[in-house]
Amino acid sequence: MKQSRVYFLSLFVILLLLVTNLSAQAISNEVQDKIDEFMNLRMNLASYHSNKDALDRLNTFKKQNNTFIYETCTPEETLIMENFILLEEYNYTNYAGNINGDNEALKALYSKIIAQHKKNEDWISQHSKTGVNKYLYATAADITACYMSMESSLSTTIKYGLLVKDYYEKAIAQDSKFSYALINLGQWHFFAPAIAGGGKNRARTYFEKAVNYARNKAELYFAKIYYSQLLFEQNDKKSHSVLDEAETYCPSGTFISRIRNMNKNGISLFSYQINNSAVQPN
Repeated sequence: MKQSRVYFLSLFVILLLLVTNLSAQAISNEVQDKIDEFMNLRMNLASYHSNKDALDRLNTFKKQNNTFIYETCTPEETLIMENFILLEEYNYTNYAGNINGDNEALKALYSKIIAQHKKNEDWISQHSKTGVNKYLYATAADITACYMSMESSLSTTIKYGLLVKDYYEKAIAQDSKFSYALINLGQWHFFAPAIAGGGKNRARTYFEKAVNYARNKAELYFAKIYYSQLLFEQNDKKSHSVLDEAETYCPSGTFISRIRNMNKNGISLFSYQINNSAVQPN
């Protein structure tokens, strides 16, 4: 009798997970193609020698796809595309502002992050029962991580840090082979303290999966970069060959060259990210 109860309980949990995953809103094939196009652009932005040139190319993409994003996409798909674009704007403006002392640019950027974070939270709150697409969970987690970096209190950092993890895990619950979310969950585990469930070995597992499940060159490029840096942190000699493999997907890029120079000086990309994040402007 006890075994039957366990069986039916297990079956119920499996069915519940299936229903939850099926209820998530699917994106159209056209939007998936546009995401893949953007991921390829994201990879090739590494070919630009200045942040300004990369931002100009990003703005060109925004202008060229404005009609598609705001007239063809569903509201959820629009949010996903907005998140992707803003994240790259954050990456390049953040460091450009830090280097050039462009305080006004950083203030404008942070205002965008705050507004986008609220839009994501409102949407997820309103649609969590009817289904949220994996790309929205994953990109909302990324936006939340940017927002979290602007907060100074420990309690706020813990609150949003756990929310970021929850969003990535919900994205992967929908698709266990979702390379984009696996990369970012790997980063979460790398930076999170052991008491919160983080750790390099767990991070390595996620990065390995991200490499194995990558759907295209752009996903392989990013997955292998982060995997190589985890290997570097663990003093694994394979880190150099994995980084070389990543370079084959964007041979004209400067990003990997900069990582190699860091590694020569005993610094990983992860260490660089910790020590060179932009300070919130006054």
